[in-house]
Amino acid sequence: MASIELTNDEKIGVIESHMKNLQYNKYNAQMTVVQEEALTSPDQATIDKSNATIAKSDLQIAALEAELALLKD
Repeated sequence: MASIELTNDEKIGVIESHMKNLQYNKYNAQMTVVQEEALTSPDQATIDKSNATIAKSDLQIAALEAELALLKD
């Protein structure tokens, strides 16, 4: 059976899709912080968890940006 390889354009599309999903997750976490901070008694654990999600998303986006740069060279 022949091996099927993704083209660079296809790989770029996959990476960009992952990046977009991470951006959605990050923005969702940011909005969770906004919502929580609007409360009279915000839940610090929820804020901390959301901030951790934001930081994790930033790291993952940076890794994907590096991979994307390699494919675009």
